Amino acid sequence: MAPTSIIEDDWNSTVFDLWAEDSKEVGNSLWYIVGCLICITLLSIVLILYMIIPNLRCVRGYKTCFFLLGLITAYLGMLAMNLRTMVIPCQVQGYLYAFGIVISVFWLNVLCYDCYALFRSSGGNSAEKNRFAYSCLYGWGGPLALLLFTLFMERAKTVQETLRPNFSTWACYFIPNKTAEFLYFFLPVLLLMIIGIFFLLVGAYQARILHRVPRNVVRFDRSSDHERFLFTLRIFIATALTVTLNLASWVFAEALWLQWTSGICGYIMGVAIFLLCICNPEVTQWLAKRCC
Repeated sequence: MAPTSIIEDDWNSTVFDLWAEDSKEVGNSLWYIVGCLICITLLSIVLILYMIIPNLRCVRGYKTCFFLLGLITAYLGMLAMNLRTMVIPCQVQGYLYAFGIVISVFWLNVLCYDCYALFRSSGGNSAEKNRFAYSCLYGWGGPLALLLFTLFMERAKTVQETLRPNFSTWACYFIPNKTAEFLYFFLPVLLLMIIGIFFLLVGAYQARILHRVPRNVVRFDRSSDHERFLFTLRIFIATALTVTLNLASWVFAEALWLQWTSGICGYIMGVAIFLLCICNPEVTQWLAKRCC
């Protein structure tokens, strides 16, 4: 999903300043625009459903909404980049896209931690409300801290050009700077995904241990916890596959088929997450009551 190269650009520059260099790509942009619009529409529908369904207006529902909000932000940034709009400066488009993804991965990390914490604590869902404030501090504070650091590095006069983030130019075309791309985008995302894998593995191990405990000994019904674990695992797999292809297309930038596959997978991920959220039993039951 991420662009593979960048150039130094001014905050107020627009995409039309460099459009001539990118005229050959305009024909392909239509497909990307359609893909972004489809993903934004589907994910917005899910976001609205999660906000209006009573059973999902709770801590776990809010966390999923924050994850979806990050994805929608990223697709909006990608849409603006492919529309070649001159209304939004290049740097705003680049930051909107990059930190939309970072926000969604941070909140996916929160969901993975919940899978670990659910089976670790004896209180089940009751302990989750006590963690919500810390989850918000992590889920929103982490991206904000990274954003402020990135802006500082962007504007600091003593920073070498190869170390400047230059997200501004992700929307305009392009001279490679893989050092900056790795430090400010891929490295944080990869670290968060690795931490998420750790939480899921430990959570799965703890769930397996609890599954072996006789039912007359277990004090809490863990069926809903197992459903949440499977839901988070499926979302994580869809996201991890997209991140892996994104990283591969960045490393092997000359492989055009890999670039195309990575882009298509980004849109498939949006549709897959929509289906996973819609197939949530609480959503299907609410829709069935409304439609029948």
